[in-house]
Amino acid sequence: MEGKFSSIEVAALRVDLLGSDLDSFQAAQVIRLFVAEKGYGISHDRALDAARNFDAMGRDIELFHLELEASALVM
Repeated sequence: MEGKFSSIEVAALRVDLLGSDLDSFQAAQVIRLFVAEKGYGISHDRALDAARNFDAMGRDIELFHLELEASALVM
């Protein structure tokens, strides 16, 4: 799936999140920075939801990718 973010970019973000010992709020900040680097925006609440759902979804990359695509807003 390609859209706002490539599969490679999302995979790299996933590796970063898996490789760090972040709580949900810290993970949300990493997600916000990732989205901003790509020229999009995401609300704090949506980023926090994505961080929490990342764990709840079993860290499934395809579901995570879909959530990022749906949450990112054009700036």
